Amino acid sequence: MASLTASSSLTHAWRAAALRLLAIALVLAIGFHETWAAMFQVWMQSETYGHGLVVAPISAWLLWRIRDRWLAVTPGMSWWGLPLVVLGSAGWLVAELAKVNVAAQYGLLMILWGLTWTALGSAVVRLMLFPLAFLFFMVPAGDSLNAPLMEATATATIAALRAVGLPVYREGMLFTLPTGSWSVVEACSGLRYVLAAAMLGALFSYLNFRSWRLRVSFFVAAIVLALVGNWARAWLVVMIGHLSEMRYGTGEDHVWYGWAFFGVVMGGLFWMGGRWKDPTASALPAPNESLGLQGVPILARPSAAVLAIAAVLVALVPALERQLTRVTPREGLRIKIESAVGPLESGDLLAPPQIEGAREIVSGRLKVDVTDSTDLMEFTTAYFAAQSEGREMIAWSNSPVPDRRSHRWSVVSAKSLDSQETGLSHGVQERLLAIGKERRLMWSWYDIGGRQASSDPGGKLLTALALARGRGDHSCWQIVSMAVDVAGTGSAQAAALQEARRSLAGVGRKLPCL
Repeated sequence: MASLTASSSLTHAWRAAALRLLAIALVLAIGFHETWAAMFQVWMQSETYGHGLVVAPISAWLLWRIRDRWLAVTPGMSWWGLPLVVLGSAGWLVAELAKVNVAAQYGLLMILWGLTWTALGSAVVRLMLFPLAFLFFMVPAGDSLNAPLMEATATATIAALRAVGLPVYREGMLFTLPTGSWSVVEACSGLRYVLAAAMLGALFSYLNFRSWRLRVSFFVAAIVLALVGNWARAWLVVMIGHLSEMRYGTGEDHVWYGWAFFGVVMGGLFWMGGRWKDPTASALPAPNESLGLQGVPILARPSAAVLAIAAVLVALVPALERQLTRVTPREGLRIKIESAVGPLESGDLLAPPQIEGAREIVSGRLKVDVTDSTDLMEFTTAYFAAQSEGREMIAWSNSPVPDRRSHRWSVVSAKSLDSQETGLSHGVQERLLAIGKERRLMWSWYDIGGRQASSDPGGKLLTALALARGRGDHSCWQIVSMAVDVAGTGSAQAAALQEARRSLAGVGRKLPCL
C-alpha cells in the first residue's frame, strides 16, 4: 500500500511538473520568438552553423536515454533557478539593444536553464546537467575566431610548404608559389572543423567516459586535432594545386577534399577513444547515487510563487525591449553630406563595400590633392535606424571589403589605428587591399548618436547605450578609401601610406551622420 501511495505521489508530481514545463515552453516561444527565429535562420543559411539543427534532438535523446533516473526522482520547484533567470534576462535585454544576436541567444538559453531548474528542482536538474548544457551548442557563435584561425592557417601552411622545399612569398593572407597564387579566406580558417569537433568531442566523451579528467582530455584533443587537421588540409590542397599545375584543388573540389580529410581525422580520433572507453560508462548509476544535494541549504519552501515570479520577469523583459527599440528613421542624408563635402563625382566605386539592411546609402567619389581625376577618393556612408534582424549595421553579412566574387580585392593587412595615428577624434579600422599590383588603403568606423567607435564591440556598446537612454539607434557606417603606391622602398612605402592617411582623415572629419 505504501509503495502504491509513493508511486501515485510521484506520478502526480511529474504531471504537475509537465504542466509547468509546458507553460515555460509557451512563455519562451511566444515572448522570444524573434531570438529563436534568428538562431534558426543562421542554421539554415550558414554551412558553418548547420549543426545547430541537430543539437536539440540529440539533447532530447540524451534525456530519454536516462529517463529511468530522473523519473525516479520527485520533482519540486526551487528558488535556485531565479538567479539564472535574472542574469539571463538582463543579458538578453542588453544584447538585444546592442544587436548582439549571439549574446541574446546565450541569454535566452540561460533563461531556459533557470526556468527548468525552478520548475523541476535541484535533484532532477542535476541528473539532466549534460543534456541541458549540450543545448548551448545551438548558439551560432565563433565568428570572432575567424581572424586568428586564418592567421594560424596561413602561417602553418606556409611553414609546411617551405619545409618541403617550395619557395613561398607571403603578403598578409596572400601567398605566391611558382605555379600560382593562393589566399586564406574565412572558409579556410577551420572554424567549421573546430565547432563540429567540439560538439562531437563533447558528446563522445560524455557517452564513453565517466572520469571528468578523461572527458576533458578527449574534448581538448578533438579541438586540437581539428585545428591541426585543417592546417594539413590546407597544405594538401595547395600541394595538389601545385603538383597539378593549378588544374585541381583550386575550385569547389578542395571543399570536398577538406571534409573527406576531416572525416578521416575525426574517425581516427573516435577509434582511438573507443580503445580507452570506460566499460562502465553505459551503465547508468542508480537515481540516488552521487547527487550531492544533502548539504544544499533551503532558502524557503518552494511554491507556485517562485515560478510566478520568474514567469512575470521573463514576460516583462521582451515588452521593455520593444519599448526601447521603437525608433523613427530620419531622412535627408545625401543633402547633408553634399553640403559638408561638396558635389560628388558620378561613377561606380572601384571598391564598393558589402552593405545590407541600411535605411539609406550615399556613396561618392571625391577629388583630393594627392589623386588625379582618374583615381578619386571613394567614400560610403550607410545610415541605419530601428535596427532588427536583416537591418543591422554590425552584422556578418556587412563588410567594408568588396565581394571577391565580383571585384577580386583581397585584404593584405588589417589593423586598428587610434586617434593619435589617424588625426581624428577617434580610431578606425585600416585595411590594405590588393588586386594584382594595385593597392588601396581603406578606413572604416561607426558613428552612433554623435559618438564614434572603430571596433564591432565598441559599436554594439554605443548602440545599446543610445537605446537605453531613449535616443534611438541612429547610426552611420563610414568607409573611405583611396589608391596608394607602395611599390617603392620601405621608407617610400611608409611615406605613401602616411600621405594617404592624411587625405583619408581630411575627408573623414567632414562626413556627417543623421
